[in-house]
Amino acid sequence: EKLLALGFFICLDEFFTQFTTLPQRCLGSLWQKKPSGHRTDVDRRVQVALDWVHLSMLILTALSLYVYNISWVYHNIRGQNVIKLYVIYNIVEIFDGLCSSFGIDVFDMLGSGVAGTVKFLSEEDTIPRGDRWMVVAVSLVARTALDYFISWCYSFIHGSLLLAWAVTLNVSINSAAGNTIIVLLVSNNFIELKAVALKPFKLQNLFQIAMRDAVERIQMLLFVVAIVAYTRGDFRVGMTWFTIFIFEIVVDWIKHSSTAKFNGMKYVAYNSFSLVISRDLVASKKHLSTTSIGGSNISKRLGFVTLPMGAFVVRMLGSFIWSLPYTHILLLIALMFLMK
Repeated sequence: EKLLALGFFICLDEFFTQFTTLPQRCLGSLWQKKPSGHRTDVDRRVQVALDWVHLSMLILTALSLYVYNISWVYHNIRGQNVIKLYVIYNIVEIFDGLCSSFGIDVFDMLGSGVAGTVKFLSEEDTIPRGDRWMVVAVSLVARTALDYFISWCYSFIHGSLLLAWAVTLNVSINSAAGNTIIVLLVSNNFIELKAVALKPFKLQNLFQIAMRDAVERIQMLLFVVAIVAYTRGDFRVGMTWFTIFIFEIVVDWIKHSSTAKFNGMKYVAYNSFSLVISRDLVASKKHLSTTSIGGSNISKRLGFVTLPMGAFVVRMLGSFIWSLPYTHILLLIALMFLMK
């Protein structure tokens, strides 16, 4: 449980970073002229470019999700029977895992392209200025633009899946039968237990399972916040989601205890996992990755891509925030910046 809690709070920190530290760095780069610390001027330009690409991708994806009318999505999913809800839920959950794995590579590709383009344009002595330099520069910019478009397509698709996932769970909670959410939870958790319990696993596989559980918890928390805010503070929904969260924790305990006992693993293995994550966390804070978009290296090790989830939360909270008085909006923005 300590390992899952550590992974949970690391994911939570990475999620809030793109709403606090990232905008601060982008705004600070507008008037910062000298490189900070031991970084060279080229490295600083690369980091500034990556920050602006990340922020613009987050804003563009969030705005793109406004193409969906959540009420229309809700009522269309609500019109399905329990079997179809079960199928929709499982399809979305499976594709969420696939999109997370794919998204890490997509954002690494975009980050490498942006870094390479900025370095080439910043280093004048790489190739003498002329026709050849212009051809290489145009090709690099065109490739980076293509990578940006591919990354936006991925972010939009993944954000749409998260939106469908949250709405499906909300439909299950508000179903007329009243037990739809129980059917979904029991069936999916038994399938999850069947997939891992009483089966041989290596330590690396157990680490991946634990990190996936930590990501599921942060997703559940963000779903709760988004749905409660969208329903204008319907705390009945929030209490139901809290019950679901407790149920997920109990299932995780059963799953990990049975897996560890069957494979003869001692609890010290989880301590070693915590040390690995802690070392990665310290390294990521000391040396900010110059090709990190969509989350730092530590969040990618956990399998948590922050950008699509951030766009989803912005889409769900957008109407709620804009309905607040302007003073509340200013206080909320100030609070977000003070959190870091």
